[in-house]
Amino acid sequence: MSKNTTKRKIKTSSIIGVLVGIAFIAVGIYNIIASRIDAKEYQNTTDIRTVSALVIACDWKGDTDSDGKEYTTAYDLKISFEVDGKPYTAKGMISASNSAFREDLRKGDTIDIQVYRTSKGKYKITPDNDPVDFLLAWAMIPLGAVFFLGVAHDLNPKIQEQTNESPASRRQKRGKGR
Repeated sequence: MSKNTTKRKIKTSSIIGVLVGIAFIAVGIYNIIASRIDAKEYQNTTDIRTVSALVIACDWKGDTDSDGKEYTTAYDLKISFEVDGKPYTAKGMISASNSAFREDLRKGDTIDIQVYRTSKGKYKITPDNDPVDFLLAWAMIPLGAVFFLGVAHDLNPKIQEQTNESPASRRQKRGKGR
């Protein structure tokens, strides 16, 4: 009667999987909180202005129609503008619903864009509160939890006992085999 005790190794892929699950949860929570803070600040601001801004960087997001023609749906912008003599640089996204949106926007263009003053006195681009982005942030939390729980069981090293005894003889030794 010999017992062999073996420990299962913790795989690096399991650790990475757990970290990815935690990251999904953290990013989801961060995006929800950040979008709510931006929306509340915009709602409570006392100063909303339209300013002339210089496009420093412009990355377009697009889609294709049924004919295969690409069209722009939104832009990720980095802009420079001035309010009351103080220069600001801001990053933000404008979609087709924004009045500053143009189909042919490029680096170096000047656009009229709406900005608002935050509670700290700085100016930011008005938030583009897209409900799809908000729902995706909410979806990341349970997705991360499922991913985390699905891989976390591999992190618990289990001890496996291997014996040469039959189940009947083990029951007999415990006194239950009568």
